[in-house]
Amino acid sequence: MSSLIKTGDYFGGCKILAQCGKGAYGMVYLAENTIGERLIIKVVGNTEKSNRELNGIRNYMKVCKVH
Repeated sequence: MSSLIKTGDYFGGCKILAQCGKGAYGMVYLAENTIGERLIIKVVGNTEKSNRELNGIRNYMKVCKVH
């Protein structure tokens, strides 16, 4: 999967600070929102397994109580 998102770009209203990971399902970026909070954005590719990956992320968010 090639990265179309570059450092300095905006994605979902957040400024991309760096690419910090990549794997079989997608790319992971360090970003900053409009109030200066740093967060991670994972962009999942459109594959047969993407629903499995998204369900895993949703389950992780529930366990960590992330909203």
